[in-house]
Amino acid sequence: VDITLSCDSSYKIAILALIKSIAVASGDPDKVRVWAFGENDDADRLEEMFEQHAYDIIYPRKNLRVMKYARQKSLDEALGVDERPELKTTRNRKKLLQSAQGNWIRYFMPDLFNEMLPPEERPKQFIYMDCDTLMLEDPRNLAYEVSKEMGVHSGICMGSAHRPSSHHTIWGKPKTLKAMGIPINQFHGLNAGILYIDNACWIQSKAKERILWWAGRNKTDNSYHRAGSQAPLYYTFYPSNTTLNDPLPGAERFPKPWPYIMFKAQWNIKSGRMSVINNASIIHFAGSKKPWFIHASHTHKEVYRRYVTEDLLAEEYVKQLVKWRERRHREMLLDRE
Repeated sequence: VDITLSCDSSYKIAILALIKSIAVASGDPDKVRVWAFGENDDADRLEEMFEQHAYDIIYPRKNLRVMKYARQKSLDEALGVDERPELKTTRNRKKLLQSAQGNWIRYFMPDLFNEMLPPEERPKQFIYMDCDTLMLEDPRNLAYEVSKEMGVHSGICMGSAHRPSSHHTIWGKPKTLKAMGIPINQFHGLNAGILYIDNACWIQSKAKERILWWAGRNKTDNSYHRAGSQAPLYYTFYPSNTTLNDPLPGAERFPKPWPYIMFKAQWNIKSGRMSVINNASIIHFAGSKKPWFIHASHTHKEVYRRYVTEDLLAEEYVKQLVKWRERRHREMLLDRE
């Protein structure tokens, strides 16, 4: 089984905790390869971090690999970053979700594997995980559940956890989705934080190109209601257990959506009470409050301490306090002006 990550090195605690959780959950990390993608110099910082804290300490060196990639020009063009260069250096969370390469690189991973690795080393399929997640069950169980149903032969290139909901998605414009034949009343949305991707199918179906098409279109017509890399998936894929309606006139100008398979909800459970966490296969700390924050809930801190040393947590808390004091100092200076 192969697992990919796209967290940059500033998420030190999150990356190390996630890798440790994969080692513990799998029981045999020699059978699970982890690939950490880093943009340019940040890949070097990931290597340094792993040398100090991870290689043969929490994970076998041979199965923990850093993939150094260059900034993707096609992504910058689609997102309009070239027209707004300030997006390359922004620290605003909403703008980062919209423009940060690391937030979108999951869709480039199949191509990057093909470009950077010899055929015998390339994963055929992989589980993508956001850095605000923890693996609590052997990931090979998920592979066993879905891998045979995915591929060029079935036309199913992607899997995502079922998201139980009584409401259909509000992220996309209903008029556009209906024109494409997507039955929105049955489409409760998906979460891009955990994905299962078949490389050959992804490339052959031009999934990346279709996602970029929608990202580019959003610049001019605001196709979807929220920024970030998740919304284009609603137009690029639809649940394989539903049947597309007949497309409406004009739908031919849109890329054809492809089916995705839904796997069990337990593989992407939003964090909550300990009873919820204990029944999860993957726990997802979605939202702005993360378990490595100094003001995180007691429950989330308790879970995280299973995978991170107290020394590393203390180091992280000091950094957060320093940043808070610096921000508070700047605010006080502005108030005086």
